[in-house]
Parts: sequence; structure tokens; C-alpha cells
Amino acid sequence: PAPGTPMPPGSGVRLRVAARGEVRVGALSPLPAPKPEARTVTLALNLPPEVEGRQVRLVLVDDRGEHLVYEGEGREGLRVSGTYEAVGEAHFRLYLDGELFQEWAP
Repeated sequence: PAPGTPMPPGSGVRLRVAARGEVRVGALSPLPAPKPEARTVTLALNLPPEVEGRQVRLVLVDDRGEHLVYEGEGREGLRVSGTYEAVGEAHFRLYLDGELFQEWAP
């Protein structure tokens, strides 16, 4: 039958499909690296004597960047603690008056 011709129910139809012997695929880009999963890191720190009277800045650095944990005037023995979410490699940095004083991994 010609295209668009109505057929009675139950009648047979002959169908012929022609295909070319090639398949074209666009350039494949490499698969992206798997994203690191978030994890929880814990901090429990008593500020050391060196912080007394100085400007203190404590940050968590991970694959997403730098995250402020604490900022303020230093007081020896001040307890800074908490649980934080980190992605990939993570470490804490303690700055005194804008200079890196200490860095460590949780």
C-alpha cells in the first residue's frame, strides 16, 4: 500500500528496511573523573600560647576551596571544635596576624 493508506484490521503488511553498513559517532570525549565524595572531619583544638593578643584565622581547605572555621582575637586555651564536611583532600590552616602558623590534616 502507499504511505498513509488505511489498512483493514488483521491484514498483512510487507516491510523492507534498508540500512547503510556504517554508523557515524561523534568524537568521544574522555569520561570525567569520578567526583570525590563528601566526608566528615572533626576538629578539637585548644589555641596555643602563641595566639595571645594576635588576630587568629582558622580555615578548612578542601577540593571546593577555603572555608572559614574561626576568626577573632586569639586567647590562649580557647577551644575551637566542630564537625565539618570536606570533599577530597582536606587540611586545616591556622593563621596568626595573616601569616601561616600551622597546617595539618584531620
